[in-house]
Amino acid sequence: MDNVTFLGRVADAARFHRLCDVFVLASVSEGLSVSLQEAMKTAASQWR
Repeated sequence: MDNVTFLGRVADAARFHRLCDVFVLASVSEGLSVSLQEAMKTAASQWR
């Protein structure tokens, strides 16, 4: 677990997603989650 950091609660999710290179939704049972919608809204899930 040297390459994983659990940040806990993030106050500004939109800013956090903009700073990320990749968004991964690691759930096999969630369809369209709020976190996925937030990432899509901030364009974190698009290639640049």
